[in-house]
Amino acid sequence: MKKQAKIVVLGSINVDISARTGVFPQDGETVSGESVRIGMGGKGTNQATSAARCGAEVVMIGRRGNDFFARIPEEHFRNESIRADYVKTDMEVGTGSALIEVLTTTGENRITVIPGANHRIEEADILAAEAEIASADVLLTQMETNADSIETFLKLGQKYGKPVVLNPAPALPIPEDWYPMIDTITPNETEACSYTGVTVGSESSAKDAADAFAKKGVKHVIITCGSKGVFCADYSGEKPFFCQVPTNRVQAVATTGAGDAFNGAYCAAVGEGMTMLQACRFACCAATISVTRPGAADSMAKREEADAVYQSYYGSDKSITVPAMGLAKRLGVFWRALEGTGASGIITEADVRRAAAKNTAE
Repeated sequence: MKKQAKIVVLGSINVDISARTGVFPQDGETVSGESVRIGMGGKGTNQATSAARCGAEVVMIGRRGNDFFARIPEEHFRNESIRADYVKTDMEVGTGSALIEVLTTTGENRITVIPGANHRIEEADILAAEAEIASADVLLTQMETNADSIETFLKLGQKYGKPVVLNPAPALPIPEDWYPMIDTITPNETEACSYTGVTVGSESSAKDAADAFAKKGVKHVIITCGSKGVFCADYSGEKPFFCQVPTNRVQAVATTGAGDAFNGAYCAAVGEGMTMLQACRFACCAATISVTRPGAADSMAKREEADAVYQSYYGSDKSITVPAMGLAKRLGVFWRALEGTGASGIITEADVRRAAAKNTAE
């Protein structure tokens, strides 16, 4: 039986109000919408939910307001078995929130975020959870809280030798002295370019961006590339390790929260002892599931779902030749698509091409 990972998350707590409409209103105009949804969001909450649903013990550090919205995160954390002992109630400002308009015809959205209490986390709030940090397997944070809280979190991670995963979203400035305290950084392609100046559009350019982060002192770099999967780089050994992990294409309902699903699941997997490659594969599966559902925190995958998809994508009792593996990666063909192939017990390039043609036809 796998050990349960303990993840401490410092992050944002938002209540999302999403309205679906056939047309965006112009200035001064009122239009009729089709539906409204109120649910939990904020990168911190999304990632904590992903980690918890993937089997981790999760401790949340953050702030909510003293307002009507405050009961929504309280109920969410209780239902998801996320420990909220260190979620402080701010008496002066409201709970963070996001107003989201979604165009039903295209999925295009317009979002207004009100940070509220998220930007008022104090050093004392982080220090109150020091014992939790000292006993954690992985620490996880983003850029939706204030810089002072993030810096204190990083320093405690360094003090206790804990791996810290930073999801640098939104892409706000990162002080140079933070980088050596970051074990793993997980930007998307746009964020990676913002921090390194490298336009990420290929495996080669992703490697260049990862090298730039490594020069700053980061040991592990994961660049999420949407439907193309992720690029991961490990600089912790004598020789760097580079790998691109593809993900299966699905019919997306909403991509909101996919990166958060990845980060939470990745931390849960690493905390259990998976290798970086295994954890990236597992996290890609969790992210794939999340985009097939509406909502942010509500869309996160459960462990049994992610395990099933992992086995379907990456598990097989057959061998595959090295050229066939390379071709499968380039064409985005996975184990599930290769079922019934490799009659001799070995999957060849011809098997991969047939599977790719079948996928295209479907």
